[in-house]
Amino acid sequence: MNRFVRRAVVAGALVTSLLLATPVIASAKDITYPIATTVQQYRSEMQDYLSALRAYNHAVAIIDKNFDTAIAQAKSTETKGLQLAGSAAQKDVVIANYNAAKNLAVTVWQSAIADLGPAPVAPAPFHATGTSTTTTTTPTHTLTGGLSLKISL
Repeated sequence: MNRFVRRAVVAGALVTSLLLATPVIASAKDITYPIATTVQQYRSEMQDYLSALRAYNHAVAIIDKNFDTAIAQAKSTETKGLQLAGSAAQKDVVIANYNAAKNLAVTVWQSAIADLGPAPVAPAPFHATGTSTTTTTTPTHTLTGGLSLKISL
């Protein structure tokens, strides 16, 4: 019986606090806080960032697709060339041409990625205090054998 009374008192206090807090919450919509413009600014910056990131990832996907197509064409040409080659010297020429085509595809891919530039950077995270901070960390991955690898982004 004691547990029932305790639960009833807690439930009553919870309902009372919700009823008393409802007008305060409703009136809070009418008050403009200086943080609101900062939140709106952060949201706007985040939308711009996400839009730029989508465009960047789309461009990278196109570059990667072109690279894959170039490698596939070079491999197809090599396969046909090796089938038609009669002597070892002809096969060596076909393999050398394939390697040159691969190297050219890698060079074009690297150049396209470099021309694209760095990926967009996310805006600094927003804190309820109205301040924003930027933290830069270098991810460190521990490999087997106690070796660590730092990746610079």
